[in-house]
Amino acid sequence: MKIILLNFIAFSFSVLNLFGSDKVKEFKGTEDLRKQCYAYQFYLFGISETEYEARLDWFKKAIKLNSNLACAYYNRGTLYASHDDFKNGADDLKKTLELDDSYTYAYYNLACIESLESRQEEAIANLEKAMIKGYQKFDKILNDPDFKNIINNPKLL
Repeated sequence: MKIILLNFIAFSFSVLNLFGSDKVKEFKGTEDLRKQCYAYQFYLFGISETEYEARLDWFKKAIKLNSNLACAYYNRGTLYASHDDFKNGADDLKKTLELDDSYTYAYYNLACIESLESRQEEAIANLEKAMIKGYQKFDKILNDPDFKNIINNPKLL
């Protein structure tokens, strides 16, 4: 429902802007709201896109318009990580958590990156945070190849 509403708002502002409505321009905060709507719309384009570069471009556009859009950072971070760009992936996941620490999967995916980079202590710490925040797919942890570097660590057991 939120997606439909935001798309409607973004579309409405686009139409009003085309016709030069002075009333819209008079409303305080309209420009910020318009940017937020466009940012969310670009984010939605990014998650619906299948091609890596196009997805990345949409997420970058969304973040440029709204630097507080945690979901765009999260998805761009996982996109980077899925293409072995661990530094940018980790940076975006950390930014996600800075903006909204309730992203359970951001902790999980950050733990995956840290494990793949053989940073066991950090990986275990973020995996624990993911579980504290509500991550419950415990069977996945044992079978996730990203955790091959920490699966036998006594602190994990």
